Amino acid sequence: MAIRYKLDLEPLILEDILENHQDIALNIKKKFKPLAYFNDYRAYGCYPFFTEGELGYNLRLNEIINIILDSEVATIYNVDSDKIITIRKLLHFLCDTPPLELNIQNLASSAGVSRNTLYSYLCYLKKANLIEIIGGNFKNKKLLNKPDKIYLDNINLYNILYSDKNIGSLRESFFVSQIKINHDVKYTNIGDFKIDDKYIVEIGGKNKSFTQVKDINNSFLVVDDMEVGFGAKIPLWIFGLMY
Repeated sequence: MAIRYKLDLEPLILEDILENHQDIALNIKKKFKPLAYFNDYRAYGCYPFFTEGELGYNLRLNEIINIILDSEVATIYNVDSDKIITIRKLLHFLCDTPPLELNIQNLASSAGVSRNTLYSYLCYLKKANLIEIIGGNFKNKKLLNKPDKIYLDNINLYNILYSDKNIGSLRESFFVSQIKINHDVKYTNIGDFKIDDKYIVEIGGKNKSFTQVKDINNSFLVVDDMEVGFGAKIPLWIFGLMY
């Protein structure tokens, strides 16, 4: 959005957001309406070619996905065209299922592939920057058996690949896409994410309560549809100013 609206904002660091998010949000509100800008970003803000025209943005993004799959993935990993169709279906399955409900065996069955083949396809998609896999840190955990969380790489991809988008997946996908650049993100069974093995974060809508993380030190609630937060309740949009 800095490109479109010619905004000059200094990148924020995570600790500053956690400690001073209310003051930061209040100062930004004096300059523009952050939620309005955030909605623009959800629709077409992840790739700079939106400057070529918003109406053609989704078409261009769809073409790029096709090029990545049909040319890059197919060539680099020597994948036949019929298998590329399966990989494309896999992307749709990932959109259709909330991250915590993913089951690797069911996902493999839906895609019509073995578990080992599924792992390979997920690896291809991650290396192609089309998905992000958030690993956990559990003892005796089999790889993706009770799966780590899997998201599309950014929220604009959901607009292309699935019309009935899960709002929880979109919120978490956005948060991950912003925080992963400079921080370690892990899936945890308390809250949604553990950041740098220090902070616990729960993601939700503005009416989300602290029930799941209320007794956890260094825990925060990151919420959508809120311009200014308070205490440990932080607006989701503000994490888009980290880089």
